[in-house]
Amino acid sequence: MHYKKRFLVSFIANFIKACLGAVTSFLVARHLGPDETGRMFFLLFSFASFKGLFDLGTSSAFFTFLSKENQSSRFINIFFCWVFIQFATVFVFVAFLIPESYFSLIWVNEDRFTVLLAFLASFMLNSVWTITAQMAEAARKTLQVQLIAVSFTSLHILIIILLIFFNKLGIHLILLAILFEWLLAGSLAFKLYKPDKSKSKQSLLSVLKMYKRFCLPLIPFLLIGVVYDFADKWMLQYWSGSSEQAYFGLAMRVSSIALLATTSLVKVFWKESALLAKEGKHNELFLFYKKSSSFLLLVSIFFVAIVHPFSEELVLITLGASYLGGVETMAVLLFYPIHQTLGQLLGSLMYALEKTVAYSIISSFFMLVSILATYVLLAPKAFLFPGLNLGSLGLSLKVVFLNILSVNVLYFYLCKVLGWPFMIKNQLLPLILIPLFYLLKYFISIFTNDTFLQIFIYFSFLSILIGFIAVIYKEKFLKLYNEL
Repeated sequence: MHYKKRFLVSFIANFIKACLGAVTSFLVARHLGPDETGRMFFLLFSFASFKGLFDLGTSSAFFTFLSKENQSSRFINIFFCWVFIQFATVFVFVAFLIPESYFSLIWVNEDRFTVLLAFLASFMLNSVWTITAQMAEAARKTLQVQLIAVSFTSLHILIIILLIFFNKLGIHLILLAILFEWLLAGSLAFKLYKPDKSKSKQSLLSVLKMYKRFCLPLIPFLLIGVVYDFADKWMLQYWSGSSEQAYFGLAMRVSSIALLATTSLVKVFWKESALLAKEGKHNELFLFYKKSSSFLLLVSIFFVAIVHPFSEELVLITLGASYLGGVETMAVLLFYPIHQTLGQLLGSLMYALEKTVAYSIISSFFMLVSILATYVLLAPKAFLFPGLNLGSLGLSLKVVFLNILSVNVLYFYLCKVLGWPFMIKNQLLPLILIPLFYLLKYFISIFTNDTFLQIFIYFSFLSILIGFIAVIYKEKFLKLYNEL
């Protein structure tokens, strides 16, 4: 399947998954409340953070190698032996080896059974499913793997609805559902990749050398990344509590909807960039990045500009009054997808070009700065080294501002190395669009004070406007799509 069609399939599938995922999150959050929702987020986030400690960049290397050429079954088997070693190591460590005093410090007020269940659920979702989905994408089986993803996302919301109906919704059952859903989904995705049987069997040593060359420069970056990612969630949980964790997690979930187009294209972009880099087609690679980034940045900015004026109303309608304390966090994190779009593309490009040393150095520097910034923003004012005690709002401010800085430094480096022009004008578009949408909201409020009616008029007007623009510029949009 051509990459444009694969992108379109991914976009439609990710749109469906995002809608279903958002509804699922809102249902769970409403019925569990901020404290229990925050607990669940922290449990899942903690193991997602620890993934880099054991993976050591091998999954990124695995996808890059598969993207460049079809690999043998021995190559696949060696990697999955490594995945099993990761699983067994973490399981034994969490279940038996970590002392109770450290256990209680890391997972605040949690019992070992719940933490182990969270690990199993997180591993199936973030390791097994992610790796097998990448295998299918590398084989250009985009349609099939997205059908699997949509099917199991639909199954999950159905299970959540049934648990709510029978008054059985709780953290343990949600984690069990995630565990078995994505284990089965990963098994189906794994079957989509057909190894190259004609390839000579690779020795274990030759395979290890491939991974060593790719992953060794990444190890310091990944280890710092584990500390960085976990420190954010742990400091928020320890000093601010589960409710603040819920505000941040849900705001991040809503803002990620703006990354729909990006998440749909990023694996396709990575695959095609790796091929262009291997073939030495650097001019084509620049045009591919320029068109991809311009399109995806516009989509993200447009979403943020539309949603931002009604962020408080949307929190109240979707989550309820108990989550109004997270409105400011939501308002700030809505800006996150704008530069995260560029960050995902640039990160994929660095992997595709195998510039892992530079990527490791730049990213590590900003993560170390980020850890210090998190402490300053979240630590209590009465602490030994006092902080600002800003909770989820402070964490969201840090995430957005450091994301802007790190992305532009990474982009500047690539421009220097590859001889590309450094373009920043398109990043300033939110300063124009967002005030216009706030102005539109203000004009609507002159005619009615009813929140539901305001939202209805607002989105109706925007739907008509978007449709009108699409008709007028139909040929230009088609040309852009054909060029992409």
